[in-house]
Amino acid sequence: MPILNTLARHRIAVWRIFFLTIAAIYLTGRPAWAGTWVSDLLRLSGLLCVACAAMGRMWCALYISGRKNKELVVNGPYAICRHPLYFFNFIGFLGIAALTESLLICAMIAALFALYYPSVLASEERFLAQNFADFEAYKLQTPTFWPRLSLHHAPKTWEVDVSAFMRNVADSIWFLFFIGIVEMLDIARARGIIVGLYNLY
Repeated sequence: MPILNTLARHRIAVWRIFFLTIAAIYLTGRPAWAGTWVSDLLRLSGLLCVACAAMGRMWCALYISGRKNKELVVNGPYAICRHPLYFFNFIGFLGIAALTESLLICAMIAALFALYYPSVLASEERFLAQNFADFEAYKLQTPTFWPRLSLHHAPKTWEVDVSAFMRNVADSIWFLFFIGIVEMLDIARARGIIVGLYNLY
């Protein structure tokens, strides 16, 4: 669809607008499950997802750094699915949403990925198919998005571009900063600095 392809080309701007919308919803609402087991479960799940996303993105960086658009990487995380970075992004964003203690925000994140990211993946796969002759064989045996752990394989040694890896690591750990941001907002809400106008489920 043309509109989805346009959004795919401007995905960073789309995410910024989307997150500003979520921030507005979160800041003007109040967690309806605060102090209950549902709140505890959401927060624990969120922490685990964010940690998993940060480590997963660094795992991907170890293999892709310095090689992106230069060669087809099929080892490590790229052996279990074709787009592990996007998978770990999804896990991370879902974790951030869970930290808000809102199933509505979790659903919004999941819906955006479901509606928007197929066109992003398709665009990247067209590039890979045009530039790497062995992509079609890789595509046939490797899932697109959801990992299949039984497919994992990796060489005993792997050459890494350290400077590119460190840049990718810096891009990967920003998920962790959201934990602190949400905690600060919770403190502000507890002290009455932020007053919710409605229950946020």
